[in-house]
Amino acid sequence: MRDIRSLALAGEIDANLMSPEGGAIVVVEHGTLIACDRPDDMSELDNAWLDEVFERFGVTELPPPCYIAEGELAGWRYWSLELENDG
Repeated sequence: MRDIRSLALAGEIDANLMSPEGGAIVVVEHGTLIACDRPDDMSELDNAWLDEVFERFGVTELPPPCYIAEGELAGWRYWSLELENDG
């Protein structure tokens, strides 16, 4: 399993979308929030960052996670959530 920070340094992802220690990444686009984390190697700082992101977008409950099976992030879990439109 490759570290998310190394992917950012290689320019493969936007470093602004990842947690401080590289254990989580979030993308928000077209009303969908996709959050991924490395469940076996999550620091308290990264966990707090991800909780703050969920709170900022009004996510109060998570469904069971899915898992990435292949590629650079194999083994990471993820959630894909439709965001509520307040307008």
